[in-house]
Amino acid sequence: MKKIPFLFLACFTIIMFSSCLSTEIEQPTQEEIIPEVTINVTDEEVSESEPIVPSTEGKSLSITNLSVITEPETEIVVNEKNTYLLKKVSSPTATRNGRAFKAPYVISISNKNNVPAVGIPVLVKYPVKKESGILIYNTETLLSNGKGIVTFDSPIPNLSCNSEIIFSTENGNSNEFLSIPYEVYTNKLGSGVSISLLDYTQSGTPITNNSLSSSALLTAMYKTGFSNIGNSDFVNEIHSNNENLLYRNAKTLFANRINYLVFGTVKYDTPIEKLENGQFQVTMTTTFKVLDMVTGTVLLSDSLTSTVIDKSEWDVLNTYRSKHLGPEIAELIYFGI
Repeated sequence: MKKIPFLFLACFTIIMFSSCLSTEIEQPTQEEIIPEVTINVTDEEVSESEPIVPSTEGKSLSITNLSVITEPETEIVVNEKNTYLLKKVSSPTATRNGRAFKAPYVISISNKNNVPAVGIPVLVKYPVKKESGILIYNTETLLSNGKGIVTFDSPIPNLSCNSEIIFSTENGNSNEFLSIPYEVYTNKLGSGVSISLLDYTQSGTPITNNSLSSSALLTAMYKTGFSNIGNSDFVNEIHSNNENLLYRNAKTLFANRINYLVFGTVKYDTPIEKLENGQFQVTMTTTFKVLDMVTGTVLLSDSLTSTVIDKSEWDVLNTYRSKHLGPEIAELIYFGI
């Protein structure tokens, strides 16, 4: 075997080592050079908004390029209901019990910018009957048309009342209500009526020698449209507050000649007093009922109190009867029976 000189092997080894060192090593880019971050982990509870780091049993943990991804805050949006404005366009005049209104109720509905609101449900509440003198209402739902108009044709009323028809939205907002008079007068204007109002003195004694309050009411009822009415005296029955005795005696007296008896009391709440300016003042209360002479039931029961000031004692009483008692009770009966 031929021997290779030691010097040659040494040179060959050096050349091979240099060749290995000359191989190019890929260097990291600037973006990939990540600074070292040291996080000290403690035993304290971590809130949901902080990154959760695995336990290191109290040792320091070196984490590079640590990033935390959090959920963006969600804004809760509450869709507020639209607000509307209801206005009366037109409404019918009073009708008679059992007769249709001559025109419908018409209203408009718009948004807060006064733009007509189309296809909006509107509730309509109107009286339909009486039970024990209490009005009972019915409710219907209508939709506004292409111009924001709601039209309501009331059914033919079968009652007498001085009430209201109410329009409202389903929002239930207190400002989204519209009330319009719903007036139906009695169909008993020609029925026989007798009036018996018992006047009292300031001291509380019943007056038996005149019926001034009954006459004042009779005059007002004639002006309202009633006919076939007159006065009667049932002093003892009214003063004793015995309605059964009153009904029996009236039934005996009138037989079937009247249909209704209006009776009650007229009393002083305060005595007549003279004011510093020389005028006189009094406060009076009239309590009355309307009795159906066919059935014996009370159709209407009410009272009214008024304070009157006038130039003399006579004038305050006369003004009370002619300006308050007569026309106010006549109107209550006109729309009440």
